[in-house]
Amino acid sequence: MNKTIERYLAEIKSLKELEPKNLPLEIIAEFAKMDTQELYKTCTQLAILLHNVPTKDKILNLTPEEVEDYATLYAKEILDRISKKEV
Repeated sequence: MNKTIERYLAEIKSLKELEPKNLPLEIIAEFAKMDTQELYKTCTQLAILLHNVPTKDKILNLTPEEVEDYATLYAKEILDRISKKEV
């Protein structure tokens, strides 16, 4: 994962800070530098962090389809912010 995004993750206090609309401009700028595969992989990771609720028995409680849906939605929201010249 991108070092700037890793630092951001280490400092957040709430999962709401992971929502695309709440990400600081410096994080959106990091997404804008990524190639397609890296962008989607990072969006997948952040979407899982945002939407997965682990239990005692399972670390990942999302189905593959849910992961794909959340990642796609997350990526669309990031790309929307990038396209609005927020970087």
